[in-house]
Amino acid sequence: MDEVWSGPILDNHFHLRKDGRCVDAARDFERAGGTDLILVHVPSFTNPPRNEAEINEAYDQTLDIAENVRKETDIGVRVLLGPHPAIIPHLASLLEDDLGVNSLVKACDIHYRSVEIAAERFEEGGCVGIGEIGRPHWAVEADVREACEEAFVQALGIAKEVGATVQLHVETGFEEVYADLEPLVSRHGPPIDQVVRHHAPALLGEQTHGLVPSIILGSGDIPTLVEQIETYPSAPFLLETDYMDDPRRPGAVLGPKTVPRRTKALAELGVDDEILWATHCGLPDRLYGPADERP
Repeated sequence: MDEVWSGPILDNHFHLRKDGRCVDAARDFERAGGTDLILVHVPSFTNPPRNEAEINEAYDQTLDIAENVRKETDIGVRVLLGPHPAIIPHLASLLEDDLGVNSLVKACDIHYRSVEIAAERFEEGGCVGIGEIGRPHWAVEADVREACEEAFVQALGIAKEVGATVQLHVETGFEEVYADLEPLVSRHGPPIDQVVRHHAPALLGEQTHGLVPSIILGSGDIPTLVEQIETYPSAPFLLETDYMDDPRRPGAVLGPKTVPRRTKALAELGVDDEILWATHCGLPDRLYGPADERP
């Protein structure tokens, strides 16, 4: 095994914005050794889409960014489209003055149509999956929590109908979160091994209850992941930064160079080439299709 990994390096959850660093951030990823991105649609929480035309316009902007990265770098870019689950409480709040008690219902209707359009784009070959969907990661009022859970179930059902891989955005937590998700996904969603928990902790094996973890790997988490790999050498996992490309928060959540650096650190610590290949090529190709065949 080489001491330094020279194979593919994929970041499984990466955002780019036209008002952010955009292609320059992708170049940073490439210069650090990155080869492939799963570009996840990032919604506007200050001015979210309120109708079908605006939903399509927002999705088109993400697809345009992906095409610009492809043109200006050698990175393979695959795109996920979908409404962030936090859009429901944000949109309900924005609509409240106009609609009063109906604002939450209207926000859920917009969320539902956003998932439907993402599914239509998937069937047309415009994206490789649906995401991120799920539920808010902070405490909300009981009626909002119930509405978001219902919207989550609906979104899983739509993804199941079209056979799309999904990335989930859920609350912070460890095995207990996976245990809560497993019956929900099994009842309503695509096959459980086609469902990815984004921003996941460094847990593998039976602790993920069949879902695919997309691990947010801080430098302090590297020893934990190495131990997990030693315990569960055949367990699937992905790596991500959840890079936000937010000009107000440069480098949030992790910077664009992080996954290449963490991958090389794992190689130097003795993680087998076959495991790294599965993480950066084999598993993503199974979930999303090869980078050179799908958007």
